[in-house]
Amino acid sequence: TGLQPHTLYVVRIVPVNRRGRAASGYPVRVSTAVTYPSSPRNLKVTVTSSTSLFASWVKSETPNGPIDAYNVYFQIVDAVGGRAERSTVMSLQVTDVSVTSADITGLKKFTMYKVSVRAANKVITGSLEGPASNFVQIQTSQDVPSVPVSLSIAAVDDTSLRVTWLPPLAPNGIVQFYQVF
Repeated sequence: TGLQPHTLYVVRIVPVNRRGRAASGYPVRVSTAVTYPSSPRNLKVTVTSSTSLFASWVKSETPNGPIDAYNVYFQIVDAVGGRAERSTVMSLQVTDVSVTSADITGLKKFTMYKVSVRAANKVITGSLEGPASNFVQIQTSQDVPSVPVSLSIAAVDDTSLRVTWLPPLAPNGIVQFYQVF
């Protein structure tokens, strides 16, 4: 006990009795099993557009075996309460483990996301995924709003019109004002 994971050890068995020690046996090389890697460190996420983010991190300090991949997880977060919505946790996998960054694309415009990354070690039965890195909450950028809905125009009298509408279904940010022309 007390050995390090995924470490090569040389073991020799030497029998001893009251008369002394036997000659040293042949060395046997044996490795301890792969286990869960430590979490990647120092996750940083930046906004690159209204639909994408860029994540970067520092490799796991204690890999406990050969890192097979980094799995980047992201989920929509309620912007007001800061809680993860009941939305699907999405992920992407970085299999070139010399790369410690990823572009996260295809996101919703002007939406808050929670991002984390985990290292995974490959084993015969699949993959051992370590604990999550720090979580980063970040919002994608604003973009041009969609058109207002339920537009209605009615004549009030011979010199004026009444124009009404509802806000766009996809404001893609904070609508500051409406131009009517």
